[in-house]
This record gives sequence, structure tokens and C-alpha cells, in this order.
Amino acid sequence: KRVAPEYEKVAQTFKNEPSVVIAKIDADHPSAQEIAKRFGVDSFPTFKFFSKDDKKPKEYDGRRTAQDVVDFINTNTGTQRLVGGLLNHEVARIAECDEAVAGFVGAG
Repeated sequence: KRVAPEYEKVAQTFKNEPSVVIAKIDADHPSAQEIAKRFGVDSFPTFKFFSKDDKKPKEYDGRRTAQDVVDFINTNTGTQRLVGGLLNHEVARIAECDEAVAGFVGAG
């Protein structure tokens, strides 16, 4: 129950991100027991990451805070979200431009 508010923050963070789906399954419900068994869910809460390129789930065993889960999703999907849904400062950065600006500023 302590994880529920953090989970909701993660879901809100990615609600406008077309490449990320946050899903919640009640593995105790009879209709979900087959999928829970198929993916080895035997304790709760369990977080699994499914990539669109690799259908084998990746276990998430980090801290259960919204920030940590958002960071994990960003790392694994290439998204750049902050908790709450805004984009972080890295979203429009181009490494080559950073290097050029650093050289220009350093030359002054």
C-alpha cells in the first residue's frame, strides 16, 4: 500500500509519453493469475519492464520511489521525463553542440 502513491506518480509522469505504457495488474485476481505465473510474479509489488524490442521482461529491483522508477524507465527507453511529466534539461541537448560551445566559451 505504501507503493501505490509512488506508482500513481510514475503513471502520471508517463501518461503523455506515447512510447511508454505503465500498466498495473492485480496478480491475486483470478483473471490475472495466468499472466502472473507466466512472468514469475510471486510477491507484491513486483515491477517488470517490457521493451518493445525484447519481449523478455527485465526485473526492476531498485527503490520503490517515483524518482527511482522514472529514472529506470528513462534509462531503458531513452525518454527524458521528470516526476510529474515535464521534460528534463537533457531532452534537447546534442553532445556535439555542447563540445562546440565549450570550445567557443573556452577560447574567449
